[in-house]
Amino acid sequence: AVKITYVSKYIERIADHATNIAEMVVYLVEGKIIRHMAVPEKQ
Repeated sequence: AVKITYVSKYIERIADHATNIAEMVVYLVEGKIIRHMAVPEKQ
């Protein structure tokens, strides 16, 4: 059970790093900062 907890923590960190890389790529390609954008609400 402890190993599963560590694995899930590391997978979450990998996902965070992937998100950061994607944000950097968007900034480099399009010049847009997408980091703290509000998500539009559906009506």
